[in-house]
Amino acid sequence: MIDRTAVRDVRGDSGIIVRELLDRLEQQPDAALWKELDSRLVVEAECCCSAGFAALPALSRLARSDDTEQRDRALDLAAVITRTPHRNHEDDHLASSAATGTTRQSATTTTATYIEFRSAQPPRPT
Repeated sequence: MIDRTAVRDVRGDSGIIVRELLDRLEQQPDAALWKELDSRLVVEAECCCSAGFAALPALSRLARSDDTEQRDRALDLAAVITRTPHRNHEDDHLASSAATGTTRQSATTTTATYIEFRSAQPPRPT
């Protein structure tokens, strides 16, 4: 289990805030909550914070939603987290657990769900 008080978002705040946002999104989807979550995990299309790894299990659950917008946002955010190169050595323990533990399983499941879902959908208009 990940200690939420030990992980940080891009603002340097405790991962507890990210967890609370994810909990609220699981209860009631809301565009403002997604915007807040994005602003805490992503900077310039990359997730360079430890709270991103910690968010993957919850994002995996949200990706299974029947709500298309909720599913799309969860999959897109999980994709950003999993494709961003690991750079912060102080977060090596999180990257290691992602490679061997449940976080990695959630990332793999989320990525597979993303690929499966995207391949079944018509292209989005630009």
